[in-house]
Amino acid sequence: MIPSEKIMTARIYREVVNPGKLDETQRGNLASELYAIHARIFHGVQYESFAREVIHSTARLTRIAIYRNRQHEIVGYCAVHFHDSEVFQYSKACVIRAESGILPEYRGSNQSIPFLTRQVLRYKLLNPGKRLLFLDTLIHPSSYALVTKYVDDVWPCHCDLESHHVKFLEHLIAQFSFKRSSNDPLVVDTGWTTTEADHERARWATHSNPNVRFFLDRNPEYHKGNGLITVFPITLKNIFTATRRFKRSSSVKRKQHQRYNAASAKVGNIAL
Repeated sequence: MIPSEKIMTARIYREVVNPGKLDETQRGNLASELYAIHARIFHGVQYESFAREVIHSTARLTRIAIYRNRQHEIVGYCAVHFHDSEVFQYSKACVIRAESGILPEYRGSNQSIPFLTRQVLRYKLLNPGKRLLFLDTLIHPSSYALVTKYVDDVWPCHCDLESHHVKFLEHLIAQFSFKRSSNDPLVVDTGWTTTEADHERARWATHSNPNVRFFLDRNPEYHKGNGLITVFPITLKNIFTATRRFKRSSSVKRKQHQRYNAASAKVGNIAL
């Protein structure tokens, strides 16, 4: 069995929940179920903080995707929040934030991308006059690599930021009361730390992906719960570009999986 086989063949399905339509008991039960999974993926966040940020967010709109396996067990989640805001020079704006996590054995298929794309596109079409910005505090190099793989015009990036970009990012840090944790003004203390083995951290430390290298240069102590403030504008162009790239990537993975299955079948038919 190759290491990625379980990831590639494991089937999960998604259900979407609007916590605003749940009563207090239902929201409490949802918070407990999701925190149980969260605690297996991250550490450093207490239940109360998790429930406040993910379930009881002050955002105008929240949607949560719950991922389950064939046995109907929860194996991951993705929450997206839409905050009405006056961001810098934009009087009508919406800042989108998200939290997600999935158990290691079910990773590899980027389950959150289609969910986030649908939610953001729907909001964009229903609110055509609003400037939409996605804001996150990325706590792992894989997250930054994923964002830059599918989205253009991400801040910060390899290119030198213009002064108005720096002021814009600092404005968001102040607005959402992020706590800075290093000399880098864009690195903040999130309290969320991804659970990973030493050999996994060592693998990322020697990764050749330039976006991974950039993240590690800016946020070398991510394993302590430090997050890199990352922002990109939500435009129809960005949405369609991300969708096209995701479909292309998914197609490549399906072909690789088919080739692996075909090779395995041939090996299995050899009489030993």
